[in-house]
Amino acid sequence: MSRTIIFTLLVSILCATSARTQATLHLTVPSNTPATAPVFVAGSFNQWNPGAPEFRLTAQAGGQYALTLPASVRGVIEFKFTLGSWDAVELDSAGDDVANRRFTVPAAGAASYTGTVPRWRDGSPRPRPQPSATASVSILADSFAMPQLSRTRRVWLYLPPGYYATSEPMRDTAAARETHMSTSSCRR
Repeated sequence: MSRTIIFTLLVSILCATSARTQATLHLTVPSNTPATAPVFVAGSFNQWNPGAPEFRLTAQAGGQYALTLPASVRGVIEFKFTLGSWDAVELDSAGDDVANRRFTVPAAGAASYTGTVPRWRDGSPRPRPQPSATASVSILADSFAMPQLSRTRRVWLYLPPGYYATSEPMRDTAAARETHMSTSSCRR
């Protein structure tokens, strides 16, 4: 009887230890990374928060950093390294954005990921794209009813540049609508 209890305890301890092993991220940073700069990982496992304190890597010797992820992080993960914000995210050696890193953390057991960051974004805000709205965008309806969804929506209409610069302007009259309806075919 006591052997059965001891065996059960040993199996329980081994299973609990195995279930707690986690994935560790190892990172080499560029030599110009300030020694006091905090390095973080942002990814699918932390809502892509670039400066989450619990995902701050620990500095090691020689420009190395490491972080052991929580045991709950399992399966395929995507992530990037930052210096605490998206304005200081990792770049490739040419200074261009990099794709998300991918790694599969096994369902059980330990795993290790090793990576290198060639450069960091300089910390300046990213340039904002030019707005695509033009004078030819107008509001068609402020509260277009969508009864199936129990809501209303604002409907915007975009007309390409030069739309109104035709040789014969279309008039919004009953006669114009009637002419349009008689010359167009309706499909069912």
